[in-house]
Amino acid sequence: MHLADNEPVGVMAGIYFLDDGTPFEVGTMRIHYQYMQYNSFDSLDGD
Repeated sequence: MHLADNEPVGVMAGIYFLDDGTPFEVGTMRIHYQYMQYNSFDSLDGD
């Protein structure tokens, strides 16, 4: 990926399912940090 030793890498992992719910693949992707966008949210309703 042409990254320096101290540059981050985005890692995405997932299980992919058929329409009937049967799992058919487990995947892991490594993505250059410049192509990643990270968003998060926090619930404030106390649940």
